Amino acid sequence: MATLYSASAVLPGDGRCVADAGVLVEGERVAAVAPVDRLAGHASRRHHVDGALLPALVNAATVVELDDAAESAGDAQAADPFAVADPLDPAGVLARPGGDEARAAPWSADRRRRSAPLAVDHLRWGTGVPAMTRTRLPGDSLIDVGAVGADEADDVAAALRARLSRRVAGRRVGVALAAPPDDGDVAGVATAARAAGDAPLRVTTRPGRPVDIEALGHAGVLRPGVSVGPNPAVDVADAQRLARAGVSVLVVPRAASAPDLAPVAEGGAGVVLGGGLTPAPDPLADAAAFAGLAADAGLAGWPPCAAASLAEGALTLVTGVGAARLGWGETAGSLAPGRRADLVAVEDTGAATGRAEAVLAAAGRQVLTVLAGVQRARRASADVVWPPIDAQAWRDEGG
Repeated sequence: MATLYSASAVLPGDGRCVADAGVLVEGERVAAVAPVDRLAGHASRRHHVDGALLPALVNAATVVELDDAAESAGDAQAADPFAVADPLDPAGVLARPGGDEARAAPWSADRRRRSAPLAVDHLRWGTGVPAMTRTRLPGDSLIDVGAVGADEADDVAAALRARLSRRVAGRRVGVALAAPPDDGDVAGVATAARAAGDAPLRVTTRPGRPVDIEALGHAGVLRPGVSVGPNPAVDVADAQRLARAGVSVLVVPRAASAPDLAPVAEGGAGVVLGGGLTPAPDPLADAAAFAGLAADAGLAGWPPCAAASLAEGALTLVTGVGAARLGWGETAGSLAPGRRADLVAVEDTGAATGRAEAVLAAAGRQVLTVLAGVQRARRASADVVWPPIDAQAWRDEGG
């Protein structure tokens, strides 16, 4: 039984904008993307949105806190290796929460359905992997590793290898590794990075603080698919080295300390966008903020993704390009036939004429989320609140 999702425009993620088009979904896969009149006869059901259909929106960084910790700490502990009562490691050397950055935003079921269908979560408090698996969102769950001293590097490496060997359905488990200390001691970082192997890896930095890119090179963490951030202070030479290594700069556009995009642009480093500590991540709002920052910096002619405009480039950063830079390019970020049917629909505000500008102006107007061909969230209009959901039923059905 095929379902047709149609809209005023479909942006399949390959640079095209198909007017009055639709996405035909069969099972959990995209069957076709074409004008509506070519697809209508092949569907038994149809859902239309006066707006745009997009591939899975990408949130490259959000902080997750397990919102049902008490339940997971009970019977689920034995079956779930990431239950909150199971510490990250016996010695307690992997996660050291403290201060403001440890107060992660709760990731409730009501917020999940309005967020990105592809999310990279950074675990700073408790463990959010069970909460994310319930959403059925693909993405990376990164275990937070603080500064690693040479005397504890072996313990950290052993704990990481044990943790990373445990698989979580639908998600990749990786490492968020603190940047080397100012004294240049990279031995601990290098040991932890080797233990991470080819798992997803992020080098975490203090926003606005310089990063010793040379030290990262010595530690062996500069490789394709790695990201550095959030909002690191890099110069042009740093950005050039990151670009040569295939490392992306994590930008959180709506953070209190805005990133300096000019050296990143001049050095040619790739960019991925994240929502940071925002309780209800909205990748379109992040993209709009990014485009605004770039314009304010005088980068109006900067095509961060070989795009025709800043708005179009920002939009690709939360769809296809963002997915590719995070290592999900083969499975997400595109509505091509055969791909998993992960898509969102946003209502058009009519406030802008260009299609990319119109989509960014529709931040907060998401009305539909489809994951693997299943409607996971829907409301009649962006002008009405989301309908209430039964949190227990959400858990019982797996997200």
